[in-house]
Amino acid sequence: MADYSPIELGNTLPTLKLFTSPRACSTACHIALEESGLPYSVDIIKIREEQHQTDAFLRINPWGKIPTFLIDDEVLTEAHAILSYIGDTSDRGLLPQGNALARARAHEWMNFLTPTVHIAFRPLFKPHYFVDDPALYPNLHAIG
Repeated sequence: MADYSPIELGNTLPTLKLFTSPRACSTACHIALEESGLPYSVDIIKIREEQHQTDAFLRINPWGKIPTFLIDDEVLTEAHAILSYIGDTSDRGLLPQGNALARARAHEWMNFLTPTVHIAFRPLFKPHYFVDDPALYPNLHAIG
């Protein structure tokens, strides 16, 4: 398997910047960056204030989605893709190397967690997606 480490690709680490939002799926990317040991910066985007829909942000990511990850001037979106990049470029063993099945299992879990476990928490954080009456929000929280 190829080693995608930026150190191998010219001894120059790219500039990494994560656009994230508190309590969003982008938190996984932020945690992975912390664990990776890679130098990076963070820009907090407040989704509730619709900062992801501003002209400035849409120039970076026309889809207006979080997470958004800049690798120098390249834009990478989707948590799974970002997590894979971080795992491939870190030398801390965040993703299995050299064993195709183990690597596939890691991707299998990332693909499972995003649309199932992660989305299951939506009623807790976004009750307005499910009911119009704010008086019913506690009921959604109770049955989560």
